[in-house]
Amino acid sequence: MVRPDRDRSRAFDARARVRGPSRRRERALNTGRVYDLVGHVIGLLSLARPRRARGVTQYVSDRGLAFLILKRRGYSAITFGHVIVSLAPLTERGWRHELAHVGQYDRLGLRFIPLYLWHYSRVGYARHPFEREAEAESLDSTM
Repeated sequence: MVRPDRDRSRAFDARARVRGPSRRRERALNTGRVYDLVGHVIGLLSLARPRRARGVTQYVSDRGLAFLILKRRGYSAITFGHVIVSLAPLTERGWRHELAHVGQYDRLGLRFIPLYLWHYSRVGYARHPFEREAEAESLDSTM
C-alpha cells in the first residue's frame, strides 16, 4: 500500500535537492566566504573602520597591514571574498575592478587564492587571467 502523504514528502525532498552546476556554484560561494575573514583581519590591522557599500565591506587605510601589503608593492587595493582593502576611496573604475574579483571569489570559492597565486607565479600581474578579466570589466561602462 502506498501512503500518499509519504510520497508527497519524497517528491518535495527530491525537488528541494539542487543538483548539477548550480549546486557546485552554491557550495563554492559559501566556502569562498572563508576569505572574508582574511580581509577583515587585514582591514582591522590596517587601523581602518569597516564600511558597507555595494554589497561588500570596504576598509580604507594607508597604514598597518595595508601599507605593507599594498603601498610598498605598488597596488591600490586587494580583495578577499566580499572584503576590499584599499589605500584610498575607490574610483568608479576601481570599484568595477574589485567587484569583478568578488565575482571571481563567488565562482571559484576556496580555489580562488591557489589559482590566483599559481597564475601569478607563471605569468605575473599584467598577463594574469583574473586581472585581465577584472580590468576588462572595469573598462566596461555598461555595468
